Amino acid sequence: MRVNSRSFHRIWIFLTAINFLFSACTINKLEFKFSPPPTNVAVTAPFPAPRVEVIFNVEIPAQTAGQKSIYLDILDELTGLALNPYRYGMSMIDQTHYRVHVAVPPNSLIKYRYLREENPPEVEHTLSGSQVRYRMYFVTGPGTVTDFVSSWESTPSTREWGRVQGIITDTENQPIPNILVAAGGKQTFTSGGGYFLLEGLSPGIHNLVAYSIQGQFKPFQQGVQVAPGATTPATIQLLPHKLVKTTFYASLPPELVQEDQVFELRLVGDLYGLGNTFADLAGGINSTALQASKMVKNEDERYTITLELPEGFLFRYKYSLGDGFWNSELTDDSRFQIREIVPSETDKTVEDSPIQFALPEWGAITFKVDVPPDTPQEDILFIQFNPYGWTEPVPMIRLNEHTWQYKLFSPLHLLGSVYYRYCRNSQCESAGEQLDASGNPKERKFIPSPSPQTFKDKIDSWLWEEKLAPFSVDKNIPVEPARSQFFGGLEFQPGYHPSWLPFIPQALSDIKEMGANQVILTPTWTASSQNPPVLEPLLAHDFFWPDLINISKAAQSLGVKTAVYPQINFPESSQAWWEGIIDNAAWQRSWFDRYKLFVRNFAVLTEKSEAERL
Repeated sequence: MRVNSRSFHRIWIFLTAINFLFSACTINKLEFKFSPPPTNVAVTAPFPAPRVEVIFNVEIPAQTAGQKSIYLDILDELTGLALNPYRYGMSMIDQTHYRVHVAVPPNSLIKYRYLREENPPEVEHTLSGSQVRYRMYFVTGPGTVTDFVSSWESTPSTREWGRVQGIITDTENQPIPNILVAAGGKQTFTSGGGYFLLEGLSPGIHNLVAYSIQGQFKPFQQGVQVAPGATTPATIQLLPHKLVKTTFYASLPPELVQEDQVFELRLVGDLYGLGNTFADLAGGINSTALQASKMVKNEDERYTITLELPEGFLFRYKYSLGDGFWNSELTDDSRFQIREIVPSETDKTVEDSPIQFALPEWGAITFKVDVPPDTPQEDILFIQFNPYGWTEPVPMIRLNEHTWQYKLFSPLHLLGSVYYRYCRNSQCESAGEQLDASGNPKERKFIPSPSPQTFKDKIDSWLWEEKLAPFSVDKNIPVEPARSQFFGGLEFQPGYHPSWLPFIPQALSDIKEMGANQVILTPTWTASSQNPPVLEPLLAHDFFWPDLINISKAAQSLGVKTAVYPQINFPESSQAWWEGIIDNAAWQRSWFDRYKLFVRNFAVLTEKSEAERL
């Protein structure tokens, strides 16, 4: 049964705000909890894909049998995992088993998870107590999925766990890094040597899926048996995807074409590098504007971009004047638009009809701001919105040397009172507007209305050296010229956020200009779980492998040598993390297995990136 939700949109925003207020501490611990709305989402396809039936079966813990309704959420990572789910009510088979039939497109990867009826709905958890981000299922045709929920947050499990450990290679038996591997609600990425370790799995048979988030390889899935206290080995070989050139053409709505201003149209796609960061970012958003694909405006007012997409694999995308949530396109019935194509053997051209961003009953909101004269010309100004918590900043349009503008069209119909602020280079916590004499930020707020609104703001001064933004460089730091056989350089602080990537080339240029001949990169893996111990890359907090290689190569192209100094990113303090472990033989075995993966990963990275030293 599909849950209808046209009347729930404004209730959703209220529940969102309440849940964010009460779960702020949890968010800081790398776990994102959110109250998603029951939603119907219109899906359109320029080349309509047929649908096949997949039957989802799930077993819930016996201690929660028959107490509450169970739902299946099929998730949308373009808009935001928690912001736009397809929700299906499941039929009870008996006290612990539920089932639902769902029509889905073939040759697609489905991301999903289970919920229990609560207020707000309760998302399933793993045995280690972390919220399930999503499970994956690769649809090749009609099929059946059988899962079991390990635990709910309110009813944690004490069952003994097992694990799956393996290696992923290509057809020439070369290891493949950066493959997303999932089973039983757990996720991880393969290391530089192609190894992976899924820790803390419930005993039983799980669907193991390996997925290339950049699209170079075909998905793999098979059942895997996990026994309590045991390690299940898995050796996986992935087949390469043929990439097909696909050119997209899109037009803005006529009312925007007639306006005397510039718009930046972006295509947000569900592959890494096309907007989807595969990370849980601020406000439940999973995409950033600057990592989406910016389209080129032609003389005929159409926008275009050519992408290389995996052949025969369903590609989901949307158009946006911001990111996957802010100013992303809407359907005629006010839903978030998700488009689908399946690239074929030959090159393809996709002609998309005029895109709808604004709803006729809501007036667009224009933000125009003057910045201080000492704002660096290479900086990009961003605006950040807070409808229930701060979301990812979106870039503004430069009108002249000191004036920037952004026009907001959607999703105004879902908003109440919204706070907003400005910042440089997307770093709103560290490179925002100067605080007032009391140490408080300036309060700016709007409420959507049927009439258009314009806000004209002025920024008197910025936060500067007293709180530098990540990956900004203070050129006043002296770097003495390196003597023969010595080096003089800088070390980046450990840590990461996907919004930093577009600004790293400028930081490297600044380092070169300062006279440095070496930069020390400090990539991290996150200690995402204590019991069992898990060290792994989380793309919201740790650099993605290809990005690190690109950074190292970019520095070397400037004549700046690189070194790699890997570190562990602890959610709190390292002391608090170590004090919370369960120190026994099984824990130590898991820890050293994970730590070996960590060390080997960065050893291979150092070699592949041609860094001077580790």
